[in-house]
Amino acid sequence: MESWLLDTHNHLQDAVPFETSRIDAEIHTRTSVVMGTRHSDWGRVQTLAENCQVKIIPAFGQTVCIHPWFCLEAASLSSLNSVPSLDRSHKMWNEMEKYLVQFPNALVGEIGLDAVAKDRSTGIKFPFPLQIELFVFQIGLAARYHRPCSIHVVQCHGKIFDFLRAAQPSELPPRLALHSFTGSPDIAKGMVRLPGGVGKRIFFGISSCVSGRSRKVVERIKGIPDNRILLESDLYDPRDIDRAMVESLNIVSDAKGWTIQETAERTFRNAEEFLTGNRGNWDTPHILSQMEVSQNEIN
Repeated sequence: MESWLLDTHNHLQDAVPFETSRIDAEIHTRTSVVMGTRHSDWGRVQTLAENCQVKIIPAFGQTVCIHPWFCLEAASLSSLNSVPSLDRSHKMWNEMEKYLVQFPNALVGEIGLDAVAKDRSTGIKFPFPLQIELFVFQIGLAARYHRPCSIHVVQCHGKIFDFLRAAQPSELPPRLALHSFTGSPDIAKGMVRLPGGVGKRIFFGISSCVSGRSRKVVERIKGIPDNRILLESDLYDPRDIDRAMVESLNIVSDAKGWTIQETAERTFRNAEEFLTGNRGNWDTPHILSQMEVSQNEIN
């Protein structure tokens, strides 16, 4: 069941066992964008980008970042017993820039802000000032290297909105995706109206495992412009990717009133624009009849 569905956000580097041949064999979603979340997983993301070329296009599959859940990895050791601050001299930043140079089409992701996440070992929330410092620093890297950026946002969409509204367009990446979007329709509408061309850079990822859990998912999707919706699995197990992508496809199809084929083509072109800045240059997407699965068949 091969398709032109494009998974704009997953974490295949966390697959257990981590075997590229297994990942390649078990995923039929044609293209995956694999999101690094911490310094220690960048090597596995690189391995996937270089060795799973049928399923993961290296030009787009290599993404490097520090996720807000792992923000303490980027903190200065001298600050950990006080107010944590970003260690800008850490060797990981040189490594990140080397990845961006080595892979000219790599994304920066997954970065972001999370107002509720806690350290599982202590039960303490990750320090928000450090998250903000880390987020702004990596946004700057993405802007400097002119790379798209995938953003994790939990219960702080307003802060992301305020940051984007206050920033100069030159200080921001060329395109930004709010992945597994759970913000309000008003937030989505406000973001795409941001001045200075910033609003035209914003995309919204829809996943069944996060976005689809909310009773407000249809209302949210209806508030997103047709040309800004992306599909994603946001999963790590290759056995679950295809099913999650079909579920996300059906959620968007039902909410927008589009056919499965139309939804696949629209979101494919949206993903093309998010990843490359262009639309219509890739081969025409095609969805086989097997992909036309109703939501009832999935459940």
